[in-house]
Amino acid sequence: MLYVFSEIIAIIILAGVGSTFFTIFALPKLRTASNRNIIGSYLICIIVGLFCTYIYLPSLSGGVAISIATLLMVITDTEHPPAAGVALGLSMTPCIDDAYGGSLFAFTGAIIAVFLRNLLSRWLEDLV
Repeated sequence: MLYVFSEIIAIIILAGVGSTFFTIFALPKLRTASNRNIIGSYLICIIVGLFCTYIYLPSLSGGVAISIATLLMVITDTEHPPAAGVALGLSMTPCIDDAYGGSLFAFTGAIIAVFLRNLLSRWLEDLV
């Protein structure tokens, strides 16, 4: 059961990173797709998600992570909704070592997304 649960958590983190790539390539001119918003929100959500892994009730840790991450993103004006999924996934991770691995994956994905956005910015247009 724990193995299945940890795989679901990894999928949540992967979905957050995948949503970031979608936002960058489908809506590159959107404010939430800016480099500042992506990096800032991922830093906030990773820190909050790692902090919330120490709350041992997954339903409580997930709610606390989303609430605090959203509040901090709004206060710092770095809103990027897909990053909130990373905070949720990290907060519900049963093993702190897995949470560190997930946070490394998420932040690496955010850095790669920003790099590709900068590299391809001349050719990116909003699709909507």
